Amino acid sequence: MTVEGEFDVVIVGSGAGGMTAALAAHNRGLSCVVIEAQNRYGGATAVSGGIVWIPANHVLKREGSSDTPELASTYFDATVGERVSKARRDSFLQDGPRMLSELEQASRWFRFHWAKGYPDYYPELPGGLTEGRSIAPELLDARELGGDLPLMNPPIATMALKGLSITPADFHDLNMLTRTWRGKRAIFRVLYRTLKGKVSTPRLTAGRALVGRLRLAMRDAGIPLYLSTRMTELVTTREQDGTERVSGVKVERGGVESEIIARRAVILASGGFGRSQELRDRYHPAPSKAEWTMSPEGQDGDGIRAGLQIGADVDLMEKIWGQPSTLVPADGSDDLRVQFLHIDRASPSTLVVNGEGKRYYNETAPYTEFADAMYAEHAKGVAPAVPSWMIFDQRGKRRYMLLRTFPMSRFPKSWTDGGYVKVAQTVEDLAAQIGVPAEQLKQTLQRYSSFARTGVDEDFGKGESVYGHYYGDPTLKNPNLAPIDRPPFYAVAVYPGDVGTKGGLKIDERSRVLTADNRPIPGLYASGNTTGSVMGDTYPGAGSSIGAAMVNSYSAVLDIVEGNQRASDADTTAARA
Repeated sequence: MTVEGEFDVVIVGSGAGGMTAALAAHNRGLSCVVIEAQNRYGGATAVSGGIVWIPANHVLKREGSSDTPELASTYFDATVGERVSKARRDSFLQDGPRMLSELEQASRWFRFHWAKGYPDYYPELPGGLTEGRSIAPELLDARELGGDLPLMNPPIATMALKGLSITPADFHDLNMLTRTWRGKRAIFRVLYRTLKGKVSTPRLTAGRALVGRLRLAMRDAGIPLYLSTRMTELVTTREQDGTERVSGVKVERGGVESEIIARRAVILASGGFGRSQELRDRYHPAPSKAEWTMSPEGQDGDGIRAGLQIGADVDLMEKIWGQPSTLVPADGSDDLRVQFLHIDRASPSTLVVNGEGKRYYNETAPYTEFADAMYAEHAKGVAPAVPSWMIFDQRGKRRYMLLRTFPMSRFPKSWTDGGYVKVAQTVEDLAAQIGVPAEQLKQTLQRYSSFARTGVDEDFGKGESVYGHYYGDPTLKNPNLAPIDRPPFYAVAVYPGDVGTKGGLKIDERSRVLTADNRPIPGLYASGNTTGSVMGDTYPGAGSSIGAAMVNSYSAVLDIVEGNQRASDADTTAARA
């Protein structure tokens, strides 16, 4: 078989995890290549919000955060707990700040700011911060990328808003467009940025800003990126001591098979299996549909399958980075597009019911927790919760941003005529349209509205956490509760969507891929959604998935360098003996 190339480290996947691995390897004098199966780079990172959750880092300290390593450790223990080993938890907390500091010093493109005010997802737990620990990439002049710009994964249509140039923080402010002066100022800020971009300086935001900055750093470092290069299997060779070592990858490129040799290691950063219905059926609770994921094309589990073929173990395969979502009809076609409801669920004027017309969970719960609750409710077998239904009224439609439409605007006629958005002048008619008992739905809305008047959700605690307040209405007694009693009434189906799968190859604290008996597979590392996440069953804060991917990759490179040094030291000691 033809050898395509030979490098110290071969990295599979071009998202934040893969590119971080490449930069960390380059900083240590290792030659490396990033290969990407798709014809565009950026992976799931490019279609994300681009937020990164890494506690106690220098960006937070520089901008006045109260976070400390001790607080971070307390919070991580309180959220993730024993589901993930202490060694892995400690490694994430130690290597994360080191990675961010190193990459910022090594490249002028690596620039972040604190997303101050975006709370940890469980701020009331020990060590939690209401001010948050998430950081966001600075906006990026798109012209800097030149010919690399059209090769980046495009944004997902349902994440956009009327073609405006918007950051995650803008969504927060614009939601209060009719309610606060901050919301009114936000629309002018966004319009100015968008117009400026169309006339002179287009700016990349969110995940595309992060990917663009990493790509520019890679380009300055001269690190090669091979697009349309799909890994078909891992190559192993037998060492003198009889052990099998991963020594490269077989790839398919332009219809031609070849091999890329890895002198030191292969790092799998190729993402999860959100797009693989086969793997979803095998591992996930039912129902689980590939069309419910926001993962881009190519998230088929190739890296996980390759690891399994050579004896790797897996972990957390039943878990997703859940995002309760609705399926929006695409303009001019029968296709459906996933649209998240994390802002909508926190709205004071929305609630979610099951097939009996009953609420069953706190709508402001972190999205992965709520998706898990949907499955738990559905599994009871009493009433279907997949799909559930999000209900709201005309007051909510006029006041808040719902389904990515501005307050006081109309829904597209195709949405209402086609039945995607159910509309009714009475609760009874709405209940008939969504197939739930009318009397029960009426009682649910009346009880919810009574809670809004007192400011206390006695059933599920909507609005009790500061996290829920972030997308709530600060002018209300409870930012997340308002009466739902003003017709017309609306409903949309809600599914347990996701931003990606959370399970994958089992790794240790140095990101080494492990077998079922916890032995590292020599020469093989993995990061991000290709692994069973260091976040365990939970989601501590915005950017946890990207943060984990970047830190996993950095830890892998540290072990590749330090592990080889340890082996060299051992050989020297043995020779002297």
